[in-house]
Amino acid sequence: MSGYRLALLSAFLALPLAALAGTRREVVIHGQPFPDQIVILVDRSASMSADWDGGKIVRDNYARAIREARWVAEQASDAGRVRFYAFNDTLAEDPQGWYALPDADKLKESIAWLRLIQPCENTNLAGAMEHILALPETPLGVVIITDEQPDSGPESTATDILALNKKRKEPATIGVIGISPRGPEQDRFGVIVASGTGGAYVRVRER
Repeated sequence: MSGYRLALLSAFLALPLAALAGTRREVVIHGQPFPDQIVILVDRSASMSADWDGGKIVRDNYARAIREARWVAEQASDAGRVRFYAFNDTLAEDPQGWYALPDADKLKESIAWLRLIQPCENTNLAGAMEHILALPETPLGVVIITDEQPDSGPESTATDILALNKKRKEPATIGVIGISPRGPEQDRFGVIVASGTGGAYVRVRER
């Protein structure tokens, strides 16, 4: 295949049911294929921490976000490049930087890095996106994987991100994967961002 054409809807439909690992993906907004260079941004704020009940984990949004990050990267052809980031109060960058996909070894290291840093602190999503949207790469795709609870509120944060994106010489295509959003107000963040940039919004819920 030529180019790095990540279409979240078509990739989702091609995924075997068994690969969903106890979750289901609901595509809410289907956008255009993503560019050759893509940033995968994972929410590692405290709200992504595992929920426990009786000494057992009943929900682990961060683990689910990491699975989704791997899933996105695995859609790449041999013409694409990827770069992983994670955010809470601050933005953390995978030490490997940009690399070409498919590359099973580097992807394994990226996933190990995400697992190591673990969720904590607040959710400065607008601040993280300010840095990412200042990257010089063009065209640029961004996939945000989050429970959609940014500090400034879903709609305000979405509006800030769209304003930042318009400042780019060539605006990025931004997709959002919502990890078990708890209500329509949180869903609205992904809908606003994806529809405003030609990206896709996907909910990932428990079965």
